[in-house]
Amino acid sequence: MTSIRGARRRWAPLFFLLPLLFILLVINVYPTVFEISASFSSITLGQPGARFVGLDNFRRLVTDQRFWNSLRVTVEILLFAVPAEIVAGTLIALMLHASRHRKIFFPALLVPIVMTPIVVGFVFKYMFQEDYGLISWLLRLVGLFPGFNLTTRIHTVLPALSFVDFWQWTPFVMLIVLAGLNKIPSSVMEAASLDGASAWQRFSRIVLPMLRAEFLVALLFRTVDVMRIYDIIYATTRGGPGSFSESASMYLQISAFQFRDLGYACAFAFALMLLGVLWANVYQRVLRSSAAGASR
Repeated sequence: MTSIRGARRRWAPLFFLLPLLFILLVINVYPTVFEISASFSSITLGQPGARFVGLDNFRRLVTDQRFWNSLRVTVEILLFAVPAEIVAGTLIALMLHASRHRKIFFPALLVPIVMTPIVVGFVFKYMFQEDYGLISWLLRLVGLFPGFNLTTRIHTVLPALSFVDFWQWTPFVMLIVLAGLNKIPSSVMEAASLDGASAWQRFSRIVLPMLRAEFLVALLFRTVDVMRIYDIIYATTRGGPGSFSESASMYLQISAFQFRDLGYACAFAFALMLLGVLWANVYQRVLRSSAAGASR
């Protein structure tokens, strides 16, 4: 009897978790399985039935110039915004960590990330206006205003959108790095200071190596977010001028709900998922190799 009661106690928490596991299966596993199966089929929204087409959707994807353009837009925003967010977020976190007045500045710095991206996009849409926008006025004040709305020209629209993403998500990187700084023992920094290490040596040889995990988390989250960027672009430019700022997520939505080609859209989403996994593996390998090189 004692062993039976002990077994019941051990297995009892699992029975409480069964509903949660079922919900996770319905929400996560089923859509993923449906997406993969639909990517090998021809499915049109509003029409019954599905026809297996093998790799035809992926062949269309390879030859679709609009797909490659949307991927280029996404990658350019990623390369513009994410490195700047990592650098700026780290610098702000270092200043907050060293400041005695962090409680005064900390709430104000969190304002961008509590705003929804669609609202941020609409706000910056008006801030970029050449006649009355705040950004145009500031650029005019310092003599850098080119004389037009930055989001209406092909050479400036992607840097402008990257700036919007940078403004909103740099505090997110700051939070992650600040959490990593708080876990570094003060005794380690004090010992290095007593040994004669300069501020730069303490930062480059102690702080940066101990923040590798935080940098990886920030890179992964921000890369995934930029890969699916939609709200900011939709609110600011609608993908224009032309389709020059049309991201992968925007073209995916157009393929699924305007062209109603659900099979092609699922193949598109599956390709983006594989690209995200590949990018995450690249990040992990680079950080691991740098950690191995630093430990030698």
